[in-house]
Amino acid sequence: MSGILLIGDEPSRQNYFDSYIRDHTVRSYNIRTFDAVLKISDVRELIHYVSLKGANQSERLVYVKNLATIEAQNALLKTLEELNEDVSIFLAAATIDQYLPTIVSRCSVIRLTGVQQTQKADTQLKIFVQQLVDTLSENSPDKYQTAILAIGEYCE
Repeated sequence: MSGILLIGDEPSRQNYFDSYIRDHTVRSYNIRTFDAVLKISDVRELIHYVSLKGANQSERLVYVKNLATIEAQNALLKTLEELNEDVSIFLAAATIDQYLPTIVSRCSVIRLTGVQQTQKADTQLKIFVQQLVDTLSENSPDKYQTAILAIGEYCE
């Protein structure tokens, strides 16, 4: 299949991965997760796992939840280029620059909107709307003009 680089906060990455599992009906025994920082020894294990043939041609997934060392990333390059059709490797990071450009170029990059970012934006919008309502309810031409300018700035 492919290498997939998930960029975003941890809850968003985990939600995406969980949704992928559900949508593709991947069995739990076909998923290998690496929770700690990926090291060379882990890459050897990963390479062994992806080289195995899956039962009934079912999809197998590898999920690297934390970063990989530079050495581990270099060791992953050939594996990402030569993945079997039934294997997908998910790499996770908060920002794209946490992986080598050579890794990024071999992966599909999925940028996720963070749950925390969305909640923060919702809160900011609610505060803004409340301030706007308060301003408009004062029925002052000066305050009305200020509110209109604020709307224009917010929408840019």
